[in-house]
Amino acid sequence: MKRRQLWSLCVFTALLVLCLQLTAVCVIPEKFAFYVSPDGNDTASGTSLVRAFATIQRARDAIRELKKTKVLPKGGVTVWVRSGEYYLKRGLELTSEDSGTLETPIVYRGMAGEQVCIIGGRKLSNWQKVQDPAILDRLDPAARKEVYQANLKAQGIDDFGQLKSRGFGRGTSPAALELFFQSVRTPKEDKPMNIARWPNDSFLKIAGYTEGKDDGDRVTQRSDSCLY
Repeated sequence: MKRRQLWSLCVFTALLVLCLQLTAVCVIPEKFAFYVSPDGNDTASGTSLVRAFATIQRARDAIRELKKTKVLPKGGVTVWVRSGEYYLKRGLELTSEDSGTLETPIVYRGMAGEQVCIIGGRKLSNWQKVQDPAILDRLDPAARKEVYQANLKAQGIDDFGQLKSRGFGRGTSPAALELFFQSVRTPKEDKPMNIARWPNDSFLKIAGYTEGKDDGDRVTQRSDSCLY
C-alpha cells in the first residue's frame, strides 16, 4: 500500500513539474520586443538584435501571431527598428488587428540615436545614356547627350500604373509611376520630375480654326455626338 502511495505521489509530482514548465512557455515577459534590421532575416525569430527581422511587415505579422496564441504583457510589445533604409513594395497596412491597449500598447520605435528611413519607392541604378538612333533622332541635337534611360523591368519593377488625365474637375485616380530626383538648388531634397512634354514650360497656342460647314445634319441627342 505504501509503495502504491509513493508511486502516486511521484506521478503527481512529475505532472505538476510538467504543467509548470508548460505554463512557463506560455508566459510572455513583461517587456517583450521584436527587432528589425536591414541586415536581418524574415525567417529569424526577431526577438534579439542578432536574430532581427528584415522588414517591418514581418514584425507586424509576428505580433498578429502572438496575439492569436497568447495574451500580451502589461508592458505591451515594442518593435525596435535599427537605422537604415527600408523600401516598401506595397503600403504598410495597420488595422484594428494591430492595435494595442493602454495597458498593452504596441509601439514601433527607432533605436536611440539612429535614423530610420521608410521609403515607399525604389532606388534606381544602372542609368545609361540613350544610344538608340531612332530615339536620338526625335530629340533636339543639344539634348541628345543629356538623356539617360534605365531598364525598370530588369530592376524588378513591372507595375507602371496607368497614366490618366487628372484635375480640372475630373475624377480622382491613382497616379502612375513618378520619378524623384535631387534638385540642383536643394540637393538634399528629392523633387518629382515632370513627364516629358512640349513645350516644356508654357502652352501651345493654335493660330486659328477652320470655318464650320453646315451639311444639314443636326445633333438631337447627346449620344449622337462624338465630340462635345
